[in-house]
Amino acid sequence: MPRPSTNALEVCTRALRLRSLPILSEGLGAYLRSNEPVQDARDVMVGLAPFHDCVRRLGADPAIMFDEAARGLVPELAEIARTFGRRSDVTPRAFGYAVEVQADGPMYGWGPVGSN
Repeated sequence: MPRPSTNALEVCTRALRLRSLPILSEGLGAYLRSNEPVQDARDVMVGLAPFHDCVRRLGADPAIMFDEAARGLVPELAEIARTFGRRSDVTPRAFGYAVEVQADGPMYGWGPVGSN
């Protein structure tokens, strides 16, 4: 069985195109585990932003999904995940990524950074 991708943009693109919370959840867990031990919390949060956005686009609650993903992680990383899942200011532009419509569906990619 292949290991789930830890690339946030790839996972979120796939999950959004397939409308799959299980794919998103598995990818979020893999991404978080790949950040143990935490080197820089800011880098972890930039990678969490597309997951947060995708959860909302799929109609789910980011706080619930991030709480579930935090189970079993080292305390520092679990706290980052739980706190980030409760943020209300996560937008593509604020975290430097974009969601573009392609011929085969929406695609997450890096984009401009700003407050809008």
